[in-house]
Amino acid sequence: EAAPNILIVKNGTYNLAAGDFCNRQTVKVDKRWTTIRAEDTSHSVILQGDMVVGPAPRPDPVAAGYLFLSAGGRAGNLILIVEDGCGIDGLVLERCAGKFAVDSHQSADRLPDDITIQNCITYWTLAQGINVTAGEKGDGKLSRTGKRTVIRNNICICASVRSISANPIGSTKDPSTAAIRVGNTFACLVKNNGVRQSVGEGIDIGKYNWGDPDNWCIVRGNIVQDTPHNHLYVVWGRYIYLYNNIVYATVNGPGHQEQSTLAPGGGLSIRDEKDGYAANFGEESDHIY
Repeated sequence: EAAPNILIVKNGTYNLAAGDFCNRQTVKVDKRWTTIRAEDTSHSVILQGDMVVGPAPRPDPVAAGYLFLSAGGRAGNLILIVEDGCGIDGLVLERCAGKFAVDSHQSADRLPDDITIQNCITYWTLAQGINVTAGEKGDGKLSRTGKRTVIRNNICICASVRSISANPIGSTKDPSTAAIRVGNTFACLVKNNGVRQSVGEGIDIGKYNWGDPDNWCIVRGNIVQDTPHNHLYVVWGRYIYLYNNIVYATVNGPGHQEQSTLAPGGGLSIRDEKDGYAANFGEESDHIY
């Protein structure tokens, strides 16, 4: 492990539309062992976007011209990690079409290793609050896997607002996504996160998370409340160990974004979704406890 580079963000509210913090552009973390960290632990670094909070139906994101949209009206990234050993620590993101994200490595077609996103809060995000995957859909190539990803002590509230927006992402039938999505990882740790009042799913242990008998993916101590889709969702995985997680619903409470027709979703779902990339793994989901 190299000596870390720490970028400290001073306490304050940063108006992203006015160009504060990042001059209206995605911050790409592409220097190895770099962490963007809040000044202290008070959650007083607030990165404020231009989405307006309110009930369904929401505006068409493209017509509204939100910052940090990517092609086709999909949610883009506010901070994007693409190199090994990098992290985000203690920032608050609210009312934003962007997210905290990890995507393919700067110099290789894989996720970076040894990434940590911790102690952050996201509120009212168009898609995920925190997203870790090799590409929008990822794929099943083992060569694209990043090792030892850590997502811990984060709170994500009111994610997947695109689910209640007009023309959410073009012609996609089901626009829902998770508040926290983790995919394409080996031996990840998803620990002590809180998700509530998301319009989509809660925490997705998404496609192509895997371990081995000596290096498990650990999902522990998370609390997920009031989502109309699956609260805790294992999409495809091998050697996944889930314990001490809590999921619950308050039944048509505020977590359903003022849409009383959205009934609570499933508590825990373990599936074997393979889509077009299954051949790259050649194995079913297995060893999930």
